Amino acid sequence: MLERYRELKMSIKVKLVLSYIAMLVVPLFLTAIAAVIILAILFSGNIREFKFGRDFAKNIVQKATSVYTEIDHAISNNPDKMLDKMYLSQLDSDLAIANTGIILEKSGSNYYR
Repeated sequence: MLERYRELKMSIKVKLVLSYIAMLVVPLFLTAIAAVIILAILFSGNIREFKFGRDFAKNIVQKATSVYTEIDHAISNNPDKMLDKMYLSQLDSDLAIANTGIILEKSGSNYYR
């Protein structure tokens, strides 16, 4: 077994060349995989589903702002409406697009989460 290991010894020059090849091939391979995944996402199905940039962020902020305005209006005009769990659930689902939610506390304990 030890004799076989001695036969497999490589010179430093061979090791450096193999290392150089690996440093070139591995990043190129990973870049190619990333490009294929990105192209598959962009061109699969309806491209309109993938909205990026300022318009996407603007739409999220507008939707969240409208929900916050609705909550403020409900608290001001009809505070009992905020105790309706179905209404809170609907508001919570509207806020999910902005990765936010509602936590309502009543008498020191969580009423809705």
